[in-house]
Amino acid sequence: MVGRVHMRFTVIFTLGFTVASRPDGPAVGGGLDRSAARRPSAGSPESRSHREGARVDASFLMSTERPQPVIDRTPTSATRPTVAPATGGSPARGIADFWFDPACPWAWLTSRWIMEVEKVRDVEVRWHVMSLAVLNEGRDLPDKYRSAMAQAWAPVRVIIAARELHGERYVKALYDAMGTRIHPGKVKDFTQVILESLEEVGLPEALAAYGTSGDYDEQLRESHREGISLVGEDVGTPIVAFDGSAFFGPVVTPAPKGEAAGRLWDGYLLVASTPGFFEIKRTRSQAPIFD
Repeated sequence: MVGRVHMRFTVIFTLGFTVASRPDGPAVGGGLDRSAARRPSAGSPESRSHREGARVDASFLMSTERPQPVIDRTPTSATRPTVAPATGGSPARGIADFWFDPACPWAWLTSRWIMEVEKVRDVEVRWHVMSLAVLNEGRDLPDKYRSAMAQAWAPVRVIIAARELHGERYVKALYDAMGTRIHPGKVKDFTQVILESLEEVGLPEALAAYGTSGDYDEQLRESHREGISLVGEDVGTPIVAFDGSAFFGPVVTPAPKGEAAGRLWDGYLLVASTPGFFEIKRTRSQAPIFD
């Protein structure tokens, strides 16, 4: 069992989709059909879809199907987060950097798990935004995926605007408020989610306007790139990168609590530190359980 964590690790959450179909059924994870996606022409409905309304049924994200990812391979020179230096001669507290999109139910469950880990292991989590909309931008997706990705812009844009205008501490606060409404609360109107969340954390209602504004898209994309740059090809959601190496998982429901959360963390550190370890998985047969 690992008692104290003295190594750097990063937790990232990504979700990608492909429109490729296998002859014997729907697309599955583990491979990427690059020929399946096309980029829409300028001015087409697809290219404008992210500017549509703010109501979305994200139930497809809870599906037990395993769609293949669409990964943004744009080169990036983003600087990776670093662990704060030790003080007073004591070892540094382990720092987990956690990227999320509020729309993803599996990321939400894993975030609840790692919050439990903070209670039982010497780990501190830092919270960052990534974007499913950015990840799948410009891809030819099925209608239900394209619609959901269009609506996914608003929550992450508002969180980034809050971070830029009011401070880093609102990243986690807004994630908790939005995620609670979207997932266990099952609120599908993202405008309602945003307005109620801003009120809950004590931020001005006017910030909701940034959900349809690109004013802070550069900062949003940078935060996204910082996380996704640690991730290779052919992955789903979520992803854990440990000491510079990225791995799929944990996808878990319900989120483990207490020492069970700590034991899962211990096992994760063990496999992540094994040279040449790449993959361990089984078919996901259960939808997210929010408790």
